[in-house]
Amino acid sequence: MSIIAEHDDATAGMHDARYRVSTARLTVFEAECFRLAAIAQRNPQRRQEIVACLCEIARDHGLLAVAGEDMIGRLFGDDAWPSIAGEPR
Repeated sequence: MSIIAEHDDATAGMHDARYRVSTARLTVFEAECFRLAAIAQRNPQRRQEIVACLCEIARDHGLLAVAGEDMIGRLFGDDAWPSIAGEPR
């Protein structure tokens, strides 16, 4: 096997690893969004606190730009976002 082929295998392996970890994080985040949305429906007085928590999680794990904002907006309504995130959309 040549050095170039080994490099290609390594490059492909690293790319796959990044993709798999990213996908796993998104899957877990999505599941937690749905779980907390159900809790927020039972406890509407804690809705803003739950949205803030999800925003924090998405931001801390680099998911905000990828899917966090959309997922939170779909589950809790876009109106919840600006007041919680403290950042312009």
